[in-house]
Amino acid sequence: MTQDNQPKIPNLPPLIANGDANRGYYVCTYKNKWDSLKKRSVRIRSTSVGRVQGKDKYGLIEFYDEFIKQYPSLKRFSVYRTDGPQRLVFIPKQSKRRRTADEAAAMAASSNARRGAEAEMMAAPQDPSAVDLVTRPNLPKAPFNIDDIFRDDEA
Repeated sequence: MTQDNQPKIPNLPPLIANGDANRGYYVCTYKNKWDSLKKRSVRIRSTSVGRVQGKDKYGLIEFYDEFIKQYPSLKRFSVYRTDGPQRLVFIPKQSKRRRTADEAAAMAASSNARRGAEAEMMAAPQDPSAVDLVTRPNLPKAPFNIDDIFRDDEA
């Protein structure tokens, strides 16, 4: 871990993406050697270590399990291949940290307290006038009813 509590980026071998838009792009390690006759470097070894998701040349790299075993710190990152000056971008994954015994006990206590309060509410007798507005509104009675109106007209 680095000082700001971020996982350390692994020191990977050189990587290259081979492929095309039809079959997708595979990420490979490679080893070059200088050929003095051709006066250029020549690839002498290449090993596929993963693939770019989808058919695009750039995106999230899914590394194979064998490569992750060689570089276990890759489990802590989402690695993206980009077109910028920094070809590989390492984004730390959210850590799934284990709770300490104190944190677990505090969570259990708050859960038990909440369950106890709910049980008390269910066991307590309900005042019929305090029923919530969703089930039965507690509205004031009208000052008169329809029969009172007709009685006043007949008199």
